[in-house]
Formats: sequence, structure tokens, C-alpha cells
Amino acid sequence: MVDNLRPAFALRPNQPTYEVPVPSSMTLSRRELYDLVWSQPMTKVSAALGMSGRGLAKFCIRHRIPTPPRGYWARVAAGQTPERPLFLDFGDDDLKPLTIFDTLSALSVAASNVVREARAEKTRWRKKSLNNGKSDSAQIVVAPAVAAMAQTLRTSKPDDAGEVQTNPDGKSAVKVHYLRVERVISFLSQLSDQLTDAGLDVLSTKEEVQVADGPDKLGFTLAERMLPLVGYTGQFVLAIVSRGGTGLRRRWADSKTQTVETLLPDIVAGLQAFLRAEKAKREDHAQRQRRWQHVEHRRFLAQQRKDREEKRIAHLRRIVEMQREANDIRNWLKTLPPDQIATDCTELGRMVSWAKSRQSLLARLTTLDAASSMVAGRNLFPAIDELQDPDEELEQVKL
Repeated sequence: MVDNLRPAFALRPNQPTYEVPVPSSMTLSRRELYDLVWSQPMTKVSAALGMSGRGLAKFCIRHRIPTPPRGYWARVAAGQTPERPLFLDFGDDDLKPLTIFDTLSALSVAASNVVREARAEKTRWRKKSLNNGKSDSAQIVVAPAVAAMAQTLRTSKPDDAGEVQTNPDGKSAVKVHYLRVERVISFLSQLSDQLTDAGLDVLSTKEEVQVADGPDKLGFTLAERMLPLVGYTGQFVLAIVSRGGTGLRRRWADSKTQTVETLLPDIVAGLQAFLRAEKAKREDHAQRQRRWQHVEHRRFLAQQRKDREEKRIAHLRRIVEMQREANDIRNWLKTLPPDQIATDCTELGRMVSWAKSRQSLLARLTTLDAASSMVAGRNLFPAIDELQDPDEELEQVKL
């Protein structure tokens, strides 16, 4: 069951990638996820779902799903039958169904392939010796995209704590100790060169460094980690500035075994994957926006057709009522004795005279010419119907 959830990808760089439809999200019931984590090791299940093992464990804890303890599968492999906790249905609608958003399997094929390629590249780079973090300003070749930021950092006055930042009045793209300024410039220049080689545009402002791929832009910041009672540690943290989740990594930092310089290929690939995910999200939003606009247009046309139909009915009802009134007056006049209505001197005579005039007027208003003049200019029966449903028109073309 888990294998059916795994997206297709190349096992080695020289193998072709087989693209399959990738869902935008994955929905499981609590029972289905319980059966999954107790059918195979968590590492296999999490890989199939495009998550880390720790992420899957936290997801299960959050939704009250028991997971196999450490050593469970070793005991199974040894032929034992360890006890399995029962599945409990809490009857809580908030716990079902479970939708896993923004996992690796939910990404587009292009974005997920970038992440996998980056992992392989990251492994190769980690075999190299770690950079000691020292840079000589005389040997640094500053990339044009970060030249203005480099000038700002080199000329900025440190505060009382020795901190230098590109924008002291607000959010800053870079916040480091003044002793690490040259390392920042060296790192940003290397990153800028690699991003340019990857076909991306680099833009720098006081608030953030932006990476652009066509209309899609992505910002990130670079800061030096601080610890209480210790102060600046010399460890850099690069973080992507983005609202909303994509399921992709957005932070890279120095540690005991790596520096951001050794993570450059991983960072570049991560930014590429993030941009592709943002592009897919933007295109999906645009498609949904177009679909919504199309539906709203159809609703507008339907309301206009409804209003027009009401006007048509009211117009036709008016003509029919006038014709009916004219016929009723004519029939009534035929029933009156001629000798009683020959003169206008009486009240009855004057009423009969008025009725004849009324009948004559109604007869003129119900002729074809009169009906045509009453309709003219009101656009109730146009030759080309601009209010026709476009989908209905398309269906007629298909037929």
C-alpha cells in the first residue's frame, strides 16, 4: 500500500525520470495511517509520503496514532510477535480525515527532482574539507549583484554589541558581528555566482536578498546566531523569507560538521526548488482565479438572462391584457341597446363614448406595428444573444 503512494523518480542520475501525476495533497483516515505505520518501518512509510521519519512521528502523535516502539521490527524479523496497541476511535471529527499537505510527494515532479538531485550533490560536497570561515578582503571578488550591500556592510558603524546590519531602522537582510563582515561578503558573492550560473537573477536590497526566476521572486536573510550569556557564536543562519508552507527546507546553518559555504549547492538547489514550488502555486492560483472568474461570469449572464426573461414576460403580459380588455369592451358594447346609448347627454352615453375611445386606443396598441415599436430599443429579443451561456454554446459546437 505504501508503494502506491511513492512518486516516481530516478534512482541514479543516469537513469531516466518517469513522471507520474502527483497529487497536491494526500488524504488518509486515522485508521489507514495506523495500518501504514504498523505494516512497515517508519522510515519506509515516511519516505513514501515524502516526509522525514521524525515529521511522520510528530504527525502521528498530534493525531493520537500509536507508532511502533524502538526495536519492534527487529523483534518481528526474529520471528517474535510483539504486542500492538489497539486502534482507538475517539469520534473526534477534527481528527479525521487527515490531509498531509506540502510533502515531497505533493510537489511537482520538477521541484521534487531538484530536491533529490540536491541531496546527492550535498553528499558529494560534504566529503570536502570544511571552510574555516575566514576570508581575506583583499582576495574577495565581490559579485556585482551584492556590490551595493558589500559597500553598506563595510561602511556601517557597529553598535555597542558589535553588530552590523544593512538596515538598522527595520528588517535587515544581514545581521552579523563586524568581525564576520568579510565572510558574509565572500559567501554572498559565491552564492550569487552559483545562482547566476543556475539561470537565476539576484537582487539585493537593505531588507533582503532576492532570487528571481521570471516573475517569481524569493527573498532570504543571513544572520549570525546568538546565544544567551555567550553572544555572537560565529555561526551563520540563512533563512528563506516566505509566507505559507511549501514542505521544503527553508533554513541552512553552520554546525559542527558543516558551514553554509559547504552547503552552497544544497542552498542553490533549495532556492530553485522553492521557486518552482512558488511558480506551481502561482500558476495553480491563477488557474483557480480564471475558473472562479469564469463561474462568476456565467452567474452574471444567468442573472441577466433571468432579468431579461422577466421583462419579456411583463411586456407580453401587458400586450395580452390590453388585447383582452379591448375584446371585453367590444363585447360589452354589443350587448347594449342602441336606443339607450345614442346620445351623450346622459351619464351612460358619456361612459359608452369613453369606452369606445378606450377600445379604439387598445386596438391600436395591440397591432403588430405597435408591438414592434414598443419592443424597439429595449434589446429584449436581439439577433445575436450576448447573454448566452458560453459553456452551453461550447456544448452545441461539440454536438
